[in-house]
Amino acid sequence: MAQVTENVKPSVGGPNIAAVYTMLRTWLNTREKPKPKSWLSKRVGAPDHGASDPFMRQYIRDTFISMPPEVCLKLPKELIEAQNALLKEELDASAVVNAAELPTVGSDAVNRNISIWQGDMSKLVCDAV
Repeated sequence: MAQVTENVKPSVGGPNIAAVYTMLRTWLNTREKPKPKSWLSKRVGAPDHGASDPFMRQYIRDTFISMPPEVCLKLPKELIEAQNALLKEELDASAVVNAAELPTVGSDAVNRNISIWQGDMSKLVCDAV
């Protein structure tokens, strides 16, 4: 049975979510006026302050998911570093499963490297899925 590694840390959010949210909003609001129905038109106009951590986190997630690749290449380095720090903090605060500890489907040359995982694949530490 694979061991679930749980890192107990203070709740995720707070300053890191607020910092990424503020940096992202500031960067988006300095760009050209968005065309109607573009990915950016849905991102501009989010609350300046007073937003809850879940709202800010969802806003960050939705913005990065909907952002076209050519725009991602123009993101400021500081924003990318802040987003990476937030994602690392969230990963560290969650339970993860090491794929090397999962039982394999067989012991022959082919099957000894194959395991079956049923669960959230974002919580799986592995080389390939």
